[in-house]
Amino acid sequence: MNLQGLKSVVALGPVSLTAAGTATSANIDCKGYEELQLVVTKTTHSNDYITVLTIQQSDDTSTSNFATVSGYVVATDYTLSSLTGGTNAATEKAAGVFNIDLRGKKRYFRVLVTNGAATGIVGITGTLARGEQAPITATNQNAGVVVNPS
Repeated sequence: MNLQGLKSVVALGPVSLTAAGTATSANIDCKGYEELQLVVTKTTHSNDYITVLTIQQSDDTSTSNFATVSGYVVATDYTLSSLTGGTNAATEKAAGVFNIDLRGKKRYFRVLVTNGAATGIVGITGTLARGEQAPITATNQNAGVVVNPS
């Protein structure tokens, strides 16, 4: 099953950020994978959007070594005003989905985010795919339990 070859990570939260509140996600170790999908969610206010979102990469986990990933630059590759949340669970959608080809990229990724003008909940999850080895155990998939019905 292709789904058994994925590794999930919770990079951020979900956390409540005050108006103009900032957060930095956990570092995501992408070693051994070719693809990373980051999903950003924002809830509470459909007319308020994330004001800063920067995807960064580094060869190590030193904070000073992270640099913005080209191809994912605000105002060049997408607009922040499109990163809105919603207030209706029936129509809720991800604020943003970022598909990253890791070939030729650095090992670690992180996301910097600043909330908009109203308190809201922001979360970031990641899915690593196309690993050198299938992470078939719960530990290797970064999960408490993995269920694979037959």
